[in-house]
Amino acid sequence: MTEMNYNTADLSKLKYIKVVYTGLDSGWHEVKTEVKFMGTELISLYFRDNRGFNINYPQKVTIKFVCEDGLYTAQSTLQKIEKVDDLVYFTILPPARMDKRQNRKYFRINLKRTCVLIATKKDGNSAAYMSRLVDVSAGGVLIHQLESMFNDKYVSIDPVNYDYFNIVLFLDLSIVLKLSARFIRHEKTDESDRYAFEFVRMKPGDIDTISKFVTREQVEQLKLQNKTTK
Repeated sequence: MTEMNYNTADLSKLKYIKVVYTGLDSGWHEVKTEVKFMGTELISLYFRDNRGFNINYPQKVTIKFVCEDGLYTAQSTLQKIEKVDDLVYFTILPPARMDKRQNRKYFRINLKRTCVLIATKKDGNSAAYMSRLVDVSAGGVLIHQLESMFNDKYVSIDPVNYDYFNIVLFLDLSIVLKLSARFIRHEKTDESDRYAFEFVRMKPGDIDTISKFVTREQVEQLKLQNKTTK
């Protein structure tokens, strides 16, 4: 991780910005935004809001600048919010300093572990499935091989039919996390259906736990890879 000045950082390959804020429920939330304007005095961002959006401001926020060549993070202040039709505009003070992290692919690892997917409808009816991780990061998971808890048969589901999701991760004997998730995409392969989920409303401690686990596991995988290539 490298610390740098915001005004001298090369953000020419910026793809989008994520803002991590504290909601009215006192929980952590993350929203993906588009850039309207970025200058030395203010940053103007916007996103499309179809479900309603409520947040107190001003407040301290974390900004994630997602670029093609890496990920930059910084702390700043959300000064103002404006709602125009279905768009929400953020006015944020530019950060004084920012940290450049490794490219995001280094934070995602392949991991063959069991997990549980809990899919819930608005009426409260839930379905639970044993599943297998394909990969995991502090931002989300890719899972496959959904297995019915009742008849031990692999099944395929349409996540669009559900409204809320939870992923239960068993990272090791001492780390079990139940995390809220948002469905991202459904991939069909010759072997199985794959489902990608993004974690939402994560506690900072959970993000830190997964990040440390991923880093530790990546080191172990690299050690094993080096042994097999010698």
